[in-house]
Amino acid sequence: MNCPLKVVPTRKGKDRDEWPMAMCAEGGAGADIRYISPSDNRGAGSWVGHKLDDYPGSTKIEFIVKLKRLWWLMPTEFFSFSK
Repeated sequence: MNCPLKVVPTRKGKDRDEWPMAMCAEGGAGADIRYISPSDNRGAGSWVGHKLDDYPGSTKIEFIVKLKRLWWLMPTEFFSFSK
């Protein structure tokens, strides 16, 4: 899997966030990269990680996208989890 974050420069005070996530089979090369606040990015990553803790790595999951706000401004409202 190619990591697109390697070709996107860092910015002071921002995290680079990708969609689809790097952990997904669809992630990596061709992912959309946005600069977002570190707290939003890490909070969303933590939330997803906790939801998936009890599942083996090969489990297929589906993210249902519900756009309440622009995702790069509020990533914690960007997706919901369903199995």
